[in-house]
Amino acid sequence: MSQSSESSFPSRILLLVPVAVLGVLSIIATGGGGGGDNGGGGNGNGNGEVPPTILTSYNFEIGSVVPQSQGGLEVEANEFTVTVDFGDTILGSVNLDVGTNNQVTFLSYVVYEGSDFSITVSRTQTVLDGTFTVEMTADLNADLDAEPTSGTFEVVAGDETATVNVVANGVELSLNGGAATFYTWDDYDNILGDPMAEAWQQRAALAGGAMQFIFEQMFAVADRLDELEASVEGPIATSCDMFDGTPPDGVLGQGENVLTWLGATSADSMLGSIFDWEFTDCWTSDNDQLANGLIQFQNYIEEVNASNVLVRIGFGPTADMDGGIVFVGWTLSDTSDDQGVYTIDHSGDLTISGGFSLMFEAM
Repeated sequence: MSQSSESSFPSRILLLVPVAVLGVLSIIATGGGGGGDNGGGGNGNGNGEVPPTILTSYNFEIGSVVPQSQGGLEVEANEFTVTVDFGDTILGSVNLDVGTNNQVTFLSYVVYEGSDFSITVSRTQTVLDGTFTVEMTADLNADLDAEPTSGTFEVVAGDETATVNVVANGVELSLNGGAATFYTWDDYDNILGDPMAEAWQQRAALAGGAMQFIFEQMFAVADRLDELEASVEGPIATSCDMFDGTPPDGVLGQGENVLTWLGATSADSMLGSIFDWEFTDCWTSDNDQLANGLIQFQNYIEEVNASNVLVRIGFGPTADMDGGIVFVGWTLSDTSDDQGVYTIDHSGDLTISGGFSLMFEAM
């Protein structure tokens, strides 16, 4: 389920899913905030010196943004609006290899049967306008940086149910229980850019692309979020890729993203912490995209048990505080290179708002 390079409307929709979903895995990788005077939190030993034990597997749960008044995760562009709602949540697990000093290698992940979300597409004036749901009907299994190896999900819109069944080297697509057609991974991706593809096929491909993007970000953002605890001492600025030519007008040759701790609800721990992650002309050379805006991580939660084992961690609501990962006018722009001079066509900009809650728990 790798992303298509097509620039048509359907393939643009692959960017609608949460850009930082599951990024908190990096907190697991570094053992969270610890406790006591060093700014940690949770129910650990409180001495702030011994990091908690990291388990080799954790369940995860992705839910709707809290407060609900912020709505779903919304992506808006000149030519369309898309809203993603997480329904009864996306549930799954991650498998880790934990080495010395809590160094973690992510091995694989599973999306559990029963997980679901919905996508509403509007203002396209195409057959994709409307709402459809995506539900896992058999666990989806994948190794890190590899295509899924097994799993099934259904994409339902009105009286049309498309079934996507992962098989060796690709997927089988069928409509309303009819005969299945095999697609290689490349062919499956390219459905989104095929003007002859039927609506149910495009929805099936879009659903797979959305899940693909979610789990790409699960690991991509992890490299950044392991600095949460260090940000308590002061904002952490990270340089983005440098343009290898003349940058677009008004854009820095090399931008940055800055992680800032805004404080916590507890005077002696990181519990309830809020973090701003702000992007300024942050260019990524791999996909020629420029990011600007803010992602905020609200209400940090961490629980360490009496045996000093990390058992729960993430961002979400508690009884006395809203929480989750919230996008505040976060914008993605595509850049193009003409003989070393870069430009931006802002008609294709995507602005992401809303958000989701996220939690990891011991199995």
